[in-house]
Order: sequence, then C-alpha cells, then structure tokens
Amino acid sequence: MLLCLGSLSGSDDGGGPGERGETRDAGEASDVLTLSVLGDSISTFAGLSNGTAADSTNSTIRFNDAYYRQGAFGLNATDTWWNLTADALGLRLLVNNSWSGSYIFSPYEPGSSGWGDRCVQLHDDTGENAGQEPDIIAVYLGTNDFLGAPDDLGRPEDVDHDRLITEEADGTFSYGEPSTTAEACALMFHKLTHRYPHAQVYCFTIPPLADEAL
Repeated sequence: MLLCLGSLSGSDDGGGPGERGETRDAGEASDVLTLSVLGDSISTFAGLSNGTAADSTNSTIRFNDAYYRQGAFGLNATDTWWNLTADALGLRLLVNNSWSGSYIFSPYEPGSSGWGDRCVQLHDDTGENAGQEPDIIAVYLGTNDFLGAPDDLGRPEDVDHDRLITEEADGTFSYGEPSTTAEACALMFHKLTHRYPHAQVYCFTIPPLADEAL
C-alpha cells in the first residue's frame, strides 16, 4: 500500500515533481530531483545507509545498523528497491536514514525509532551539497511494529493530537511522549512534514495483521 502525504507538506498546489524541484537550495545546480529514505532493514545497504555514507550525506547515519551489504544474498546496491526506483524515475539518492530492526515506536531503542530525531535527519549536513534538502521522501517503516510489538500498536482514532503536539508562541512545536505506534506515527509525520515543507512524502504501509497470522 502506498500513501502520498504531499498535501500535508505545506504546498499550496500539490504540484508534481517539477514544481517541487524549484524549492530546493539555490546552490544546487542539477535539475535532478533528490530522494531521501526513512526505513528499516529492507531499505539498508552497508556504506550507503550507514558508515562511510555519513561522510557525504547526513552525519547521524554513521551509527545505523545495516542488514543488507555487498554480496549478501547475491545483492548489489543496484538491486535495492530504492535504487531501482531512483533509476526508473531519474532521481538521485540524497540520504538513506534506514536502520535495521527499527520501529516507528520503540520503547527499547528510542534512538532508532522513526518518530525521534531520525525523521528530521533526511537532509545533507556534511557533504559537498551540505544544506540541500530532499525533494521526495519515502517512509518505509512499520513492519517491525506490526510483527514485533503488536500490543503497542494502538488505534489512529484514539490519538490525542492536542496532548502530543503543542504549537508555541514563536511558531515552533513541542512534543509529548507517545505510548503507542499510532501516536508515534502521528508525531513522525508532523515533525517530518514541518521540517521538510516542500518535499513530497510517500508512505509505504502494510495492512494490519490478524492475531492468528502472528
């Protein structure tokens, strides 16, 4: 399932990729649109979602755990879903902030949770294009929440947005602590779309699983 959250990003016309590209940093000479990924193990690749990639994209991803790597399962970087997508659409990967084993909401390893700092670390803060922000963001999270912590999922209709999100007098926001995946998801997309207001955001989701299937 694929959900586009572009309408939440602050754009007033919901335009296509061409219009979004016009909002990029003025120092970016290329007309190629950039793609950033926020994901779990299926989106990792050693050296591209962690390690040496941090020297040329976002410095925070050097600590990410990668599941896929060169030669494992016979894979090359060109075989990853995000590389195939970028090639098919003519995009350039900007930051891949994917973390093997990560959740949207994790009380056990909050540093790897999607709702935390990771969702606002999708821009280039260290490379030759430092300061550049993504034109397109792909969020591919939730599998570990459904499979690893089904009791913590919660329900979207029970999310108390007023408790979780407070707008301050200066226009910034303060956030409460989530207690369910549904609450964490609300925080994640609020933080992400306000940090990157000109990006198109695509959310890859999986359907709820019945208890019998677990």
